[in-house]
Amino acid sequence: MEKKNWVPYCRDHNIDELIRERDAARHVLEKNNSDENRRNLIDISRKVEDEIAACKRKKMDSSLRQA
Repeated sequence: MEKKNWVPYCRDHNIDELIRERDAARHVLEKNNSDENRRNLIDISRKVEDEIAACKRKKMDSSLRQA
């Protein structure tokens, strides 16, 4: 599946908001490199990756149903 096919679909599912949250957590970590901030960034990054993977699966499933 090409990126152009899944990006618009994912934008409808709060990916942009999660990415902004991850970027904010990264900036906090750059200013204060604590264990808590590192764990927070890891957790948010996992959420972003999980949501993107879920969007790809949903898009793939809907594409297969249309075929």
